Amino acid sequence: MLVNSRERTKSSLCERELIFPVYDADQLQSILQSRSAAFKDGVLNDDVIPLVAAVAAKEHGDARKAIDVLRFTGEIAQENDDDGVRIEHVYDADREEGKERIRELIEGTSPHSQRLLRSLALLIQSSSESDPAIPNEDVYEFYRDLSERNSYETLKKRRVRDLLNELEFLDLIEQETESRGRAEGLRVVNRLLHEPGLVVDACSTEE
Repeated sequence: MLVNSRERTKSSLCERELIFPVYDADQLQSILQSRSAAFKDGVLNDDVIPLVAAVAAKEHGDARKAIDVLRFTGEIAQENDDDGVRIEHVYDADREEGKERIRELIEGTSPHSQRLLRSLALLIQSSSESDPAIPNEDVYEFYRDLSERNSYETLKKRRVRDLLNELEFLDLIEQETESRGRAEGLRVVNRLLHEPGLVVDACSTEE
């Protein structure tokens, strides 16, 4: 075991509900040093905490990110049966923390928003294009079919457009208005800003 008891680790590292102000790298190092008690003596490489602090300082000085990345370094090292926490674990932990944030963000959206995200992700996965952009109409049709197959309520198109706009505001998708020529006019297309498989896994299927 690289960390101390589960409850102590949880209380030391997982203060997930707090709202943290912005910190610089030195301040983040101080915060992380106080959290390092969750690890057994000698487990943390000397370069780990400075690197975690630098990574978090780059992203708006977010102390929660720093704490979560440090927590993930220990979990990753332990899962790999490594005898200590090293720099390479920090980079893996940073990626895992980013995925965790996306999962939490998606899980915090409404069931309809999750169905829309799931629809968009599945359409993108099935596309043969290298950078697929899915029209609103296609997203709506897939969402409607998914809802009907599972006896869910189906929202009207206008409300779906509003929800897609909200998902763009949350930086989960990117929308673009493109022209199809004078005869067909304009349409809005959607791209995922995150890996489709991650999005599908994070969406509650309710099935």
